Amino acid sequence: MDAANQVKQAFTSDQQQALPAAHALVERKAFSWSRLLADLESALPPNVKVSRIAVRDVTRQGGQTIAQLDLAVFANNPGTISDMLSKWQQDGIFSAELRNQNLQKGRGEAGTEYELAVTYRAHSSYSSENVAEADASRKESEVSR
Repeated sequence: MDAANQVKQAFTSDQQQALPAAHALVERKAFSWSRLLADLESALPPNVKVSRIAVRDVTRQGGQTIAQLDLAVFANNPGTISDMLSKWQQDGIFSAELRNQNLQKGRGEAGTEYELAVTYRAHSSYSSENVAEADASRKESEVSR
């Protein structure tokens, strides 16, 4: 019996049931809000504003973090949203499905809020290991000055 199976056998049934939840917590901890917001900022056209964002689920596949998001954005021109979604599909970081749109009036602005179901694929080059390596490299260069 290998070590992993020996460890699993040592768990009580309650611990074995809690194990998937523990793995999910670790995956959520690995999720970088900073990376998501930086990627989102660079992917949004200047005339599109985020009105809501929520992370529904985070998983890891082949060393890549994949998050399912609920995203609501506001724009005056529907063509801007269509162009944005097409570009996202090409770039591969975000892919989105339009769920709903709501005409907004008031506060001096007219436009539409678009509710999207978004899949976010953080580039593996942005993993926590690479962030740690970059921090170490930056510290080394500061010391050598």
